[in-house]
Amino acid sequence: QAVNVLIMDYPLPACGEDQHWLTTEQALLAARNAIGARAAIVSSLPENFPLVARERLLTQGIPPMQGLHECLIALRAAARIGQAQQRPRQPALPVLPVLAGGAFDGPRRMLDEWQSKQALAGFGLCVPDGQLCSTYNAVTVAESLGYPVVLKAVSSQLAHKTEVGGVALNLHSAAEVQAAVVRLAPLSDTLLLERMVDDAVAELLVGILRDAQFGLVLVLGSGGVQAELLADVRQLLLPCHSDEIRQALLSLRLAPLLTGYRGRPAADLDAAVAAVQAISGYALAHQDALLELDVNPLLLRPAGLGAVAADALVRLGADL
Repeated sequence: QAVNVLIMDYPLPACGEDQHWLTTEQALLAARNAIGARAAIVSSLPENFPLVARERLLTQGIPPMQGLHECLIALRAAARIGQAQQRPRQPALPVLPVLAGGAFDGPRRMLDEWQSKQALAGFGLCVPDGQLCSTYNAVTVAESLGYPVVLKAVSSQLAHKTEVGGVALNLHSAAEVQAAVVRLAPLSDTLLLERMVDDAVAELLVGILRDAQFGLVLVLGSGGVQAELLADVRQLLLPCHSDEIRQALLSLRLAPLLTGYRGRPAADLDAAVAAVQAISGYALAHQDALLELDVNPLLLRPAGLGAVAADALVRLGADL
């Protein structure tokens, strides 16, 4: 339901005369009662609303809002509460046990990309067709997968491969694969070849953080190499329902890309939600050991074609 907000700055009590403001209050109250609308009064600055006026309005059921900025924040929060209350009631979620201790400061173990993807695939996450290879058989593996392919250096020490040139995209021939092998070989003896996903309409970041106070936190946002720059994220506490995941995705600034932007095909939102649920399922199953999980990017293909995890990283506490 809409709310009618009157912007009005009151005089200081020391000024004495406030009859004109009282008249305006009464007019607003009469209008509210006549049409049954919600009404509030807001001052442009918090200090422009004296206590005596605020207390008087509260007795009449009119919220006194101090400051335009603060008022808008409160109204937005109220609107979100209303939207949440209108959603169908979901089945109760399981209560998670309290995670061990506070901030973890023991030894850590990071899975490499291949290990991370295989672990997540076991919980239903779709990953590209791929195979580990060496510098010697990369071309043979590429031929068996079919072009175009992606070649990556694989190591648990390479958390951010793009920053060190550890990824070669869109390779269309044996010659291009061999050239990429020469370039990536100094980074790692182990390489990963995957079929290139070249029809993505949007890229998501899906992460799991271990918070000392709240437990496992799901992070959803705009993905790709510019994820940190865009800072377009939403956070949900685990466990959460699929409807919450969907609403969080549609609240991102990249949401127009998910629903079809300027003639582009809409993304497979159902597959995106299912992928996030698969990632969350892995996190919940390993909550005692999981420190951090990052899938970036999750490539969203056109509706009906699925969502594919192009990169993944899992960090575990070695003695949890």
